[in-house]
Amino acid sequence: AAVVRAAIRLAHELGLDIIAEGVETEAQVRFLMGTGCEQAQGYYFSRPVTALKATELLREGRVDPAAGPLRGLTSSAA
Repeated sequence: AAVVRAAIRLAHELGLDIIAEGVETEAQVRFLMGTGCEQAQGYYFSRPVTALKATELLREGRVDPAAGPLRGLTSSAA
C-alpha cells in the first residue's frame, strides 16, 4: 500500500495521469479513491470483451463511453 501511495503521489507531482490496472475488489477501488487515483480498470468493472461486444454495450447505453474519473462504486454492465 505504501508503494502505491508513493507512486500516485509522485505521478501527481510530475503532472501525470494515473490509471490503476488490475482492480478486482470494492476495497481496492475505495483505497485508490482515497489515495487520489482517478482512473482504474480491471475485473471489478468488467471482464475483457471483444470489440464487437464493447460496441454493442455502448450502443445499448450499458456503458458510458466517457465515464471519467472514479466517482463511485458501480459494478460492470458487462
